[in-house]
Amino acid sequence: SSCKVAPAGHKASVDRSGAEKCPAGTYSVGGASECTSCEAGKFSAEGAVGCTPATTCGAGTRIQTESTSTSDAICEDCLAGTFSTGGTAECTECEVGKYSTTTKAVGCTLAATCGAGTRVEIASTSTSETVCEACTAGTFSTGGTAECAKCQEGFYSSFRNSPTCFACAAGKYVSADNTKCLSCPAGKISG
Repeated sequence: SSCKVAPAGHKASVDRSGAEKCPAGTYSVGGASECTSCEAGKFSAEGAVGCTPATTCGAGTRIQTESTSTSDAICEDCLAGTFSTGGTAECTECEVGKYSTTTKAVGCTLAATCGAGTRVEIASTSTSETVCEACTAGTFSTGGTAECAKCQEGFYSSFRNSPTCFACAAGKYVSADNTKCLSCPAGKISG
């Protein structure tokens, strides 16, 4: 009888009477007396003829479980309010004033600021955008505030979204709701 080459994924047994499967984390291309260990970043199952490169967790995901010589890495999507540029064990929280509304985010979006004539109705969170609301007539805002201010005495704003209040012309006075100028009645003067 003749001697045979141990098949790929196997090594010759110690007494050379047969072949044994290479254990997980090793491989053999055949004809080997020993199985070769997988290089770092690669893995194999039992009886492998080579090692497989481990999965790289990309942007928008995190490494839930690191790869070993016997198992692949397991990746998990980043949740809304967090992001990842890839290859990290944790997703990063969006900083204050930024948000992400989707899973697998690769960055966070700068939240809007409420401009002149509006107020912050709902402040942004790590998962939601700022909601702005227009100031009502009789009030104003220079922007970025939680409340619209009532026009000071003697001033008015007659429209929504006003960035300022205006003084009435001579001979007129401001209505009680600060939304318009009214003419002084006969015999009365403004001021």
